[in-house]
Amino acid sequence: MDGTELDLTPTEKRLYAMLQDGERHGREELRACLFDEYANVKVVTQHIRNMRPKLPEGKLILCEIKGRAVFYRLVYHFNTNWQPVS
Repeated sequence: MDGTELDLTPTEKRLYAMLQDGERHGREELRACLFDEYANVKVVTQHIRNMRPKLPEGKLILCEIKGRAVFYRLVYHFNTNWQPVS
């Protein structure tokens, strides 16, 4: 599923496309999706916050903090309430 199937803004679609590789991306790196060289990196946090409720079930955007650096990663969350097939 790509960002075009979700109800995302154009900026959110660009962020989603970058995050789909499952790797960690810093706010400074994700700021390139904003197309505004003067935008504060904290604007990325707001876009991520707005995206989270729009994601399909099973996908999460994790925030990892290492020292003063903030990273985001798109991950798949599996339902832990599964029942084994008999």
